This record gives sequence, structure tokens and C-alpha cells, in this order.
Amino acid sequence: MSRVATTEIGGPIMIGQMAAQQARAGIEPLLAFMALISMNLAVVNLLPIPVLDGGHMLIATIQRFTKGVLNNKAVIILQYTFMGLLLSLMAYIILHDVRRCSGDSERQLKQQLLERHHRRSVPMRRGERVVDVVIRERSKTPDEISIEHLVGFELNDGLES
Repeated sequence: MSRVATTEIGGPIMIGQMAAQQARAGIEPLLAFMALISMNLAVVNLLPIPVLDGGHMLIATIQRFTKGVLNNKAVIILQYTFMGLLLSLMAYIILHDVRRCSGDSERQLKQQLLERHHRRSVPMRRGERVVDVVIRERSKTPDEISIEHLVGFELNDGLES
């Protein structure tokens, strides 16, 4: 089984960009790309996921062999659950597309993390839980910055407030 990096997953924006790239190469590559997208959509639609057509066929087949014993409420809950998961995946992919178009790279995000969470002092009172993010800087480049650990402690008796 091969793994695909999340940077290679694209949504409607990336599909549009790739279609434009294929159109610049000519009509033949554009038609081949459109056919590939259509075939991928057909295969995904036939997967046995309850919200998709393949899932409806699977549920109908199960009901056929069990003489309609499946509880309709359970089927509806299953479909809503998978619809939520599918919509979450779609939102993730679209946000990834938007992030890619806006130019936010992982390097920039790490730099923002460093700027936001670089060890700051927090006013403390007795009984408060304070979580402090400790960032170890091995180098000045954001690619080499890692979060070492989270330090949590409670201020107990013995401290004056």
C-alpha cells in the first residue's frame, strides 16, 4: 500500500489549476485529464460508504438478504455519521487548497508558532493551572524548531497571592 502526502491531495482549486495547466498543453491532455477526473469520481462514488451510491447499494443488498430486518433509524444514523466524516474530509481538503494558494507554507506556519508561543510570563494565582509551551531552538530556521514538551503545574499552598 502506498502512502500519499497531504501536500499532494488537492480539491477543487488544485483541480482547476491542473486543468488550466493541461489546457495550456493542448486539447488532448485536457480531455485526458477530464476523463481521469471523471473515472476517479465514478470509482469513489461506488465505494461502500453509506452516503455514496456504493453504500446505498450495499445497504439495499443487505436488506434484500436479511428480508428488510435492518433498522431504518440505524441506517439513517449511519448515513449522517458518514456524511459528517465526508464533509469534514472535504473541508480539510478545501482549506488545504486555500492555504496552498495563499502561500502559507509549513515553514511559515512553524515561524508563526514560534512567534506566538515563545516562552511568555503568565500572571499566576494560587490554585490555577498554568500550561507553558517550551520551544527548543536548535537553529534560527523555522524548519528545525520543535516543540520539546508541555510543562504543566499547579500553584498550591505556600505561595502568597
